[in-house]
Amino acid sequence: MDPRGNLYLIGMMGCGKSTVGRLLAPRLGMDFVDLDSELEAASGLSVAEIFRRAGAAEFREREARALWQHSARADQVIALGAGALVRRGSLERARSTGRLVWLQASSEELARRLGDAAERPLLAGLSALDRIERLRQLLAERAAAYGAAELAVETEGRAVSEVADDIARWWRGLGT
Repeated sequence: MDPRGNLYLIGMMGCGKSTVGRLLAPRLGMDFVDLDSELEAASGLSVAEIFRRAGAAEFREREARALWQHSARADQVIALGAGALVRRGSLERARSTGRLVWLQASSEELARRLGDAAERPLLAGLSALDRIERLRQLLAERAAAYGAAELAVETEGRAVSEVADDIARWWRGLGT
């Protein structure tokens, strides 16, 4: 088992956690886990549908349980949902079982990447300008959790492979 534990990708929706994670994990010889995909597979529902049917609080509870379950193993790249670390105990669990990397992009860039955001419960139905403002608000609310990351990587204007390379170099450097 790698003494570094898991590598957690954190950040706002649209920052590239899943895309980077899928590319990064094989480069590091690690398994990849997308926590949102795991929740969808376990429930048979999309994240948006879980939010609609069960509510935000129940979704966060399921997300926290999934984090605890998956963090019991090491040597994984785990893409966390954008709000996964706001639940009490989740940030501490991630930090005690691995290293956090914050993928960053501006609210404007995130809104562009997300498009109409119809399947994003916290943005659905908002105008383009309101989506940008809501992303700013969410980032401000989550800044302390995201700021706990040991590495912050700008994704805006960069190829996914560049971002993955930067993280892989950093990760490998931790083992020396």
